[in-house]
Amino acid sequence: MSLPDTSTTVMADDMETVRERDLPAKTWKLDIERGSAAQIIDDRESVAQAILLSLSTIRWAHLIYSEDYGLENMVGSPMNFARVEFPRRVAEAILQDDRVTSVTGVKVETTKDELFVTCLANTVYGDVKLLRERVPI
Repeated sequence: MSLPDTSTTVMADDMETVRERDLPAKTWKLDIERGSAAQIIDDRESVAQAILLSLSTIRWAHLIYSEDYGLENMVGSPMNFARVEFPRRVAEAILQDDRVTSVTGVKVETTKDELFVTCLANTVYGDVKLLRERVPI
């Protein structure tokens, strides 16, 4: 048994090339509290959800994600170090999504054992504001 030859691709003259960025960004809207997905979201709303999911996932903790996905863990880091390093790690996690062009205004608030982040992610669909999102350290 032989495998098909896929070394050449023939495109007809009337075929149109579509860039990945031009494809719709449809996904299920997740309701974390209820544990359900009830409707489809697109574009800006799907990017906002992807950002929140990335920030709530610890990098390297789950084998199903690539090593670039998620927020780098800061457990055990002194809070003074976390205040300085955390904005860079937040921006790095958000920028892994190709739909995000830049991250600005990253501010970190701390309590005794929690970090909260506020920032603005500039995306290809418009700006996404994160307002005081609790993130794991």
